Amino acid sequence: MTVIWVVGMANVVNLIDGLDGLAAGIVAIASGAFFLYGWALLDEGVLDPSNVGPLVAIVTAGACLGFLPFNFNPASIFMGDSGALMLGVLLASSTIAVGGQSDDPFSGQAWFFFAPLILPLVILAVPLIDTVFAILRRATKRTGVATADKAHLHHRLMDLGHGHRRAVIIMWAWTAVLSGFVLIPVYTGRGDAMVPIGLAALGLLLFTPFAPTIIRRATARG
Repeated sequence: MTVIWVVGMANVVNLIDGLDGLAAGIVAIASGAFFLYGWALLDEGVLDPSNVGPLVAIVTAGACLGFLPFNFNPASIFMGDSGALMLGVLLASSTIAVGGQSDDPFSGQAWFFFAPLILPLVILAVPLIDTVFAILRRATKRTGVATADKAHLHHRLMDLGHGHRRAVIIMWAWTAVLSGFVLIPVYTGRGDAMVPIGLAALGLLLFTPFAPTIIRRATARG
């Protein structure tokens, strides 16, 4: 199971690495969110202070943030398959290190027991969905899973009329919204705290399809 998890996460990051800065930004947000989750467990005394999971997560986030200025469009440095696969392995490693490492009864609650697995699945929902559709699409066409095409989510965003940078930022924003969605219950325990996240998700949901048309019309009038 551990091997499947690591290989799966590595390939998810690798498949989403289709635009400058996209994979690095998504992994920075995801690993930062998982670090905050690990920090909350440390504060509650659920996680052993010697656990390396939060450290791996914050190191991964720092590496991505340091790399982004050189990788954002127009990129001067590219991570390639080796870089993307490494980021996936680091993110998977941090979740494995945190998951199941506490004997405290508090961690036996459903949320905290399953959260180390649920969090990355929710936070990385955008690249995960993209990966699932890529596999189905390529299986239908009887091509290899590693065969490149121009039908990923970021390509579809550009087909809608979003530029390279805006497409990347939109996918970053979705990852940030999903990160907030899973972290708010950990830090507040209040249901009404989800309202701002819900409004942000609604605004992003409307912005994604309609922004190119609105911008084009505004430019034509101006």
